[in-house]
Amino acid sequence: MNKYFLFFYSLLFTSFSLKISAQEKYTYKLVFSFSFFDNIQANSATTHLFSTFDKYLFEYILEETDEAKVNTALGTIDRKLRFDTLGVQVIDFSKKQYMQIDSFSKDYKLINSSDNKYASFALKLNSSFNPVGSKNDREFFFVDTIIENQSFKYILDTIKSVSGTDSIVSKSYFTKCENLLTPWGIHESTKRFQDLTFTGFTVTYIEQKTSITCNIQEIKILGKKEEEISRTICEKLKPYWNN
Repeated sequence: MNKYFLFFYSLLFTSFSLKISAQEKYTYKLVFSFSFFDNIQANSATTHLFSTFDKYLFEYILEETDEAKVNTALGTIDRKLRFDTLGVQVIDFSKKQYMQIDSFSKDYKLINSSDNKYASFALKLNSSFNPVGSKNDREFFFVDTIIENQSFKYILDTIKSVSGTDSIVSKSYFTKCENLLTPWGIHESTKRFQDLTFTGFTVTYIEQKTSITCNIQEIKILGKKEEEISRTICEKLKPYWNN
């Protein structure tokens, strides 16, 4: 997976880079998926749940359970995914650090780093994002799209093969939630698009008939109760961050 990130972003972000400030409180899902054109049954996806507070990103460690119930009246099987939270990682991107707690509550327990079995998915994405400059002479064209009933915009880009046909097609997604903190949003570089936040991408490899998508979905304002819990957690964690 890392080689795709490095290759894709070294190409894409030579054209533009972003700077996101975190002033609002949100919750959202980030869906990472592989799609195979010739074998739909081989498609796979993982869901990562996040919330934001101040400069911190909360990453929830989820256990995914596929529940199946037999509907005897209709003679069908109803399937439903259930997510249980095993812990929470509180991430400070400016320090490139995270601390893991056992639950999203005011009475959480801090988990010793030596006992931490889960690496931060957000920090992996953050380290993969490597803008190397910007070209101010390029003009970008945004296309409106709807993903899971929310409005996004995307930029379409292509890489040609030796024969001149499209080989790799990429879409870079953006939202108008200007102050949304994302795993990519900490990079302090020129923000090219003043009212948009980068939320993810889709890369399609035409010859291999596969595509990779990593994009944010279901963006919502954090509830008042969750905001209060987040504030308490952040205040209690302050003495533990390395300077």
